[in-house]
Amino acid sequence: MKSTLMSFYEINPYIRYADYIRFPNPKNGRRKAYDCKLMYVVSGSAGIQINEKQYKAEKGNLFIWNPGIVYEVLPQSLPEIVILSINFDYTRFHSHIKEPFSPCEELLFDPGGVHEHCIFSDIKAFNDVVYIKDNDAENERLLENIVDEYRFKSKGYIIRTRVLFLTLLGRIAEATAPGSDLNKKNEKVAKVIDYISKYYNKPLSNEDISKAANFHPVYLNRLMVRHTGISIHKYLVSYRIKKAIYFLNTTKLSIAETAYKVGFSDVNTFTLSFRRLMGCSPKAYLRNNLSRGL
Repeated sequence: MKSTLMSFYEINPYIRYADYIRFPNPKNGRRKAYDCKLMYVVSGSAGIQINEKQYKAEKGNLFIWNPGIVYEVLPQSLPEIVILSINFDYTRFHSHIKEPFSPCEELLFDPGGVHEHCIFSDIKAFNDVVYIKDNDAENERLLENIVDEYRFKSKGYIIRTRVLFLTLLGRIAEATAPGSDLNKKNEKVAKVIDYISKYYNKPLSNEDISKAANFHPVYLNRLMVRHTGISIHKYLVSYRIKKAIYFLNTTKLSIAETAYKVGFSDVNTFTLSFRRLMGCSPKAYLRNNLSRGL
């Protein structure tokens, strides 16, 4: 299993699987994964053993570990524990492999099947098991949005999941290495994303967002591209379209009403942006969903 030395600044993650898992599970037992694992306890409690060390897995606890590490969710007295599970790579060098790798029984695990193992030169906590207790509501919101994006898989979801996951990893890095320069930069990106999520339906410019983050707009935009892969404007448009899809699916608002509700100043711009991200017009999207009974 060959390792790659890199800086945490260089991560560009690829999510291969994101969903909820319930235990007891017939596939439980000592297992190893071929990609990186994140587990977040949504409800219930149990013991979890990772790399021969036992942890208490309770609601709000989060774990991250590298490929090839043995783990097991231990039997518990409570009837069920629900875990939000994410399989991912820290880079996109193997993003052509779309199908998730199933964790393997310990004795059947082949180390040669691990395609990526990263060692970080700066945020060294990620070289071991990351264990964060009592995660806040923002981390939980990010995780839930990642699962929603992965399940729905609308056009542009890969970019949106990467943005959400980068934000989450930045917050986790802050919790494990407080005071680092990396965390200060991730805080700026997190402020941008948080500001957009609150005020996406208002007229927003890069200058408005940069002022809220207390940073120069040109540098902040470069920072956003570096950490998320897209500019502030593109993220704003993508977020507005995501919210538009939600309103189109869950309300009786017209296309024009939806456009104005999510912050677009005119319907034509909304339609063009929707088509670029979704591959069809809002009208065609509604028609297709109605024909499938959604």
